[in-house]
Amino acid sequence: MSPSRALAAASVGVAGVALALVAPAAAIAHVTVDGTSVAPGTASTLSFTIEHGCDASPTTAVVVAIPDEVSAVTPIANAGWTIDDDLVAPGRTMTYTAQTPLPSVVHETLELDVTLPEDLADGTVLAFPVQQTCETGALAWDSTDPAAERPAPMLTIATPVEAAPIVSQGGGDGPLALAALVAAVAAAALATIALRRQQATR
Repeated sequence: MSPSRALAAASVGVAGVALALVAPAAAIAHVTVDGTSVAPGTASTLSFTIEHGCDASPTTAVVVAIPDEVSAVTPIANAGWTIDDDLVAPGRTMTYTAQTPLPSVVHETLELDVTLPEDLADGTVLAFPVQQTCETGALAWDSTDPAAERPAPMLTIATPVEAAPIVSQGGGDGPLALAALVAAVAAAALATIALRRQQATR
């Protein structure tokens, strides 16, 4: 058992109530990823959110590992960070180094552009392991288990659902509407003829 896990186990026995109150906040404190698109074969801007430092230590660098399935990667300038990319596959990485260490209580979002693979089925999950380095210590966000203590940022591939065509419920230009129009014209013509005959017999 690692020292951090041993400390967590001891905390349960010493301050169970306090741990229960803190747990919900800690459970969502991860490194996460969002994309402007998750459809296969599309270009997407990925946003990696750093939610905290290493305990109370400020973040100094973030290394994002690029999955082999991703077709292309392009760095995006991020204010306050320098970028060093190693885009030779396999093992491609994008390294962001903070010009000023990021305080532990401050969130930060780092971006890069990728082209998502075309041949992945809906529901396929791409993991982007992240190594977070701080002034003191480091955190590896690299587990593919979402329930793990430090899961990797994950992006789920999904094809957009096309909206069903709208079927007109009235007044359209279908066969029934055309037949109704013809009948109405015929009725009007018959009514006109009948009226003229009545006038002619007076």
